[in-house]
Amino acid sequence: MATKILKLISGEEIVADITVGKEEYTLNKPFHLTMARDPIKPDGDLQLALFPYAPYVQDHTLHINKSHVIWIEDSHASMIKDYARALSALSITDVNAK
Repeated sequence: MATKILKLISGEEIVADITVGKEEYTLNKPFHLTMARDPIKPDGDLQLALFPYAPYVQDHTLHINKSHVIWIEDSHASMIKDYARALSALSITDVNAK
């Protein structure tokens, strides 16, 4: 598994720990990449933001057919740090927890 960025045919860009299979990519804990403004400074510059992608799926793992991917590339070191920071800030609640 390696942290990579991929772009789907829908235009979405996703960063995740990705395993390459024969016909699909397996994305573990994927995050959607988008440009956003700081809500505290709405007139500020756009910044890269990471949001959980499909956070409701079990085990936070997705399987995407290779035909739905335009490109896949290694992440820049700074993106890997941002992704790790986003993962550590992510709070997942088990609905079956007592």
